[in-house]
Amino acid sequence: MGDLTARLGERVPPGWRERLALYGTALLLSYVLFLGSAAWLRLWLVDPAGFPVAGDFVAFWTAGRMAMTGDAAAAYDPGAYRVAQVAAVGREFDGRYLWLNPPTFFLGVIPFAFPHLAAGWLLWIAVTVGCLAVALRWVVPGYLVPALVAAPASVWCAVAGQNGFLTAALMTASLALLERRPWLSGFMIGLLTYKPQFGVLFPLFLLLGRHWTALAAAVATTLGLGALTAALFGIESWAAFLAATLRANGVLQAGGAGWEKLQSTYAIMSLATGSTTVGMGAQVMVLAGVAGLLVHMFRRGAPFALRASTLAAGALLVTPYSYIYDAVVLTVAAAFLLRDGLERGLGRSDAALIVLGCALPSGFLLLGNLAAPFGALVLIGVASRRAFSPEPGARFSRA
Repeated sequence: MGDLTARLGERVPPGWRERLALYGTALLLSYVLFLGSAAWLRLWLVDPAGFPVAGDFVAFWTAGRMAMTGDAAAAYDPGAYRVAQVAAVGREFDGRYLWLNPPTFFLGVIPFAFPHLAAGWLLWIAVTVGCLAVALRWVVPGYLVPALVAAPASVWCAVAGQNGFLTAALMTASLALLERRPWLSGFMIGLLTYKPQFGVLFPLFLLLGRHWTALAAAVATTLGLGALTAALFGIESWAAFLAATLRANGVLQAGGAGWEKLQSTYAIMSLATGSTTVGMGAQVMVLAGVAGLLVHMFRRGAPFALRASTLAAGALLVTPYSYIYDAVVLTVAAAFLLRDGLERGLGRSDAALIVLGCALPSGFLLLGNLAAPFGALVLIGVASRRAFSPEPGARFSRA
């Protein structure tokens, strides 16, 4: 796999390779400087009073600690969970975080609950970003990886201490390995069930592509993880998760999750019309549209990279429950578009649109819940044009 991406990378003139690597690395370093300055000024990780900042990572750290002490099921109890979070931070704080991931995700957060909260936060970001970088290297040449990791959504994810990097890493790895290592790909898809709303399109994708081995491995991994976590944390943790999911659906339908933050058609249309029924109807139509596009791509024999890109961008569009930190999955879509560009040529307009699709989440404060969905639509538009165009574009022609 590394040899293949290396050969593809050689199709780009050395001058372009150096520039892309330099620009991407410089942007990443600017992020590190920004986050480091925020931490130094006590605006991130630790506040001026010396208490940990009550960001999203508090939810992961607290859940990990509760699972370690045998209270995994209590993490799904909003009251008990709130008490544990206040104890973790050391003071009362505004905002309310819920633990809504299945018990399998306890396995992911426990290792990061051993250190102090701030240290665990930094370690979480470093490890999940590293996983994403490794997975991207299986798709594109190394000089493109820094620029992809430096997509603006990465800043939102790091600042919040969220799981967007992990979701994107698992999605990238599962798609990159699908045709060469289907068992390992299916294993990655099974791990992705820690965030089930982002795996909605995978069964259709595997069925359309007749990836039976990967499908079997995904099912086996999912069932195995369920059994393992039931044994480790008790069957009551699964019962508590199901009850919490039902409560969360009610909160979501009532707008309690924050309409202005949700990056979904459901939120956009519910806000625009004042009707959650209309919002959910529009969300179902988007799901049907993306699924139909994938079916059409398979029937027309579109290149695998374009189908994978559509799946990744579509994963964000089809769920009603996504936030700006989830927009890191757009990096996956961009990576596979670039992969197709290296294989069949990339026009300047396509390159500009790929950059735009990844850049739109940076306008979250201005665009609100339009930011990530618009980015996904741009990337799906590029994938669709290339899938159904006999001449997708010209390769880079000058150094």
